[in-house]
Amino acid sequence: MRVSAALSLLGLALLLGCGTARAGSDLLVGVHDDRIKWTERPAPILGAMRALGLGGMRVTLEWRRGKRHLTAPEHNALRRAVVAHRDGVRIVLGVYGPAADAPDRPSAREDYCRFVRNVLLRYGEIRDVVIWNEANSDTFWRPRSGAAAGYAALLARCWDVLHSSVPSVNVLTTTAASHDPAAFI
Repeated sequence: MRVSAALSLLGLALLLGCGTARAGSDLLVGVHDDRIKWTERPAPILGAMRALGLGGMRVTLEWRRGKRHLTAPEHNALRRAVVAHRDGVRIVLGVYGPAADAPDRPSAREDYCRFVRNVLLRYGEIRDVVIWNEANSDTFWRPRSGAAAGYAALLARCWDVLHSSVPSVNVLTTTAASHDPAAFI
């Protein structure tokens, strides 16, 4: 009886003595949701994000080899997306395209990085960008041979191009989750 009471008191003391766990101020929790680009009425989406305590939204933009400028529909979509910024939501832009168009050569890397830079200059509300998507996956990067080196070169080039024009940009990357160690770069 005394042992269980002592353990109960010890447990209570530990619970009361523990502080609240909190994430650092730089932690961004959000969703990947392109719906904001296609709606004229973002209030329900933004209201749901506020209710869930989410601070960021990843939206995507397609790039194809040789593309240097946004199309009119892409401008409209990004205008809709940056509305979320006025509501306190950070927009994280993911720019990628078909695996066969992966910017694996110097000229393609240059085109891709300048395209991303132009988007960031036009839409100053966007300060976070994901460079390509899952370069360790056949779904997003082909050919697989040399993919790691090609992606590293893309990240390095984009880092230089973007930071020379938009010094505060956050350059991000993603990888595919896989149980196959060969799938990782």
